[in-house]
Amino acid sequence: MSIFRRKPSESDRIAAFWTWWSEEGATFCADALAGRDVERIVPVLGPRVDRLHDDLAWELVAGTVSEHALVVSAEGTPELRALARRWLLAAPPATETWSYSDVRPPLPDPDDASIGLDGGLPLALRDVTVAARRVGTRLDVTVHHPSFADAPAEARLRLALLALDATIGQTAVELWIGEITPSELRPRDGFGLAPLRVFVERMQSEYVDQDGAPSWLLLRGEGPRGPVQAAVTVPLHPAVSPLLTHHVGVLVPYAQRDEEGLPTGTSLDGLRALDQRIAELLGPDGRVVAHESAAGVRLLHVYADGATDAPARLRRERLEWAEGTAEVEVAADPGWDRVRHLST
Repeated sequence: MSIFRRKPSESDRIAAFWTWWSEEGATFCADALAGRDVERIVPVLGPRVDRLHDDLAWELVAGTVSEHALVVSAEGTPELRALARRWLLAAPPATETWSYSDVRPPLPDPDDASIGLDGGLPLALRDVTVAARRVGTRLDVTVHHPSFADAPAEARLRLALLALDATIGQTAVELWIGEITPSELRPRDGFGLAPLRVFVERMQSEYVDQDGAPSWLLLRGEGPRGPVQAAVTVPLHPAVSPLLTHHVGVLVPYAQRDEEGLPTGTSLDGLRALDQRIAELLGPDGRVVAHESAAGVRLLHVYADGATDAPARLRRERLEWAEGTAEVEVAADPGWDRVRHLST
């Protein structure tokens, strides 16, 4: 008998969590909540989530389609987003009692709620004032609450984040909110959290269709080799597709170009066909999120699910390109750092 034990894989850990949840966890947590004995839950549920990964966060909130919701999230950590999403994808169907999420959802009415940190006094969200300034496709926001004057800087930022999560949801904060500045002083042009939700919804409607598909935005600039033209999806952020953890760079030369070195004519048609070919090869396991063209060369930025063979699929597949050799480079990039310079 071997004395060595195989370390549980990610799929093993996820399966073990849901087995425990289905057999006893769901009932135990529901009973504790019904008895208003939340403290009983922490030493039981906490270690179960830690076995998935000890940097995942969890909380129990009121559900929108159920009485309660269990949230297990990456808390903005790029390396954990895929794990949290796979945990969610393996969840049982929602019931009247329980539903599940891998991101903190918005509250139905934040003005009726309070938030707080461990050991701290509750912070009434109706007393939060924000100011917002649009910068590109994001809003930079200043967040004020009267209690910030007595709170340390780290706590103020954490509370500001929680207030925004409660208002528009964790995903929307990541996609549409830029710089967050907690303030001890009330902004002169400040307003409550409800109008902020409206502003974010309006901004989102400019770039995302009713099915959630992002739009494309054309950018121009100057590089070492002359004019650069880029097309990017908006929003350009890993929270859009948490499973797409690997960057695949596809570099292709093009022959027909204008006086600025940008593709035109049959070369442009061919590049569009190549985009379509890559989309067909990847299917649901990846997508082209941006491309840059300059001086007769185009770099396609593709993101793929690293838990599948999608990155290798592009490497081994002969990408038909009549105007030269297509070079393919694959790298793990759960934070989408390789397209950060294209973020708007």
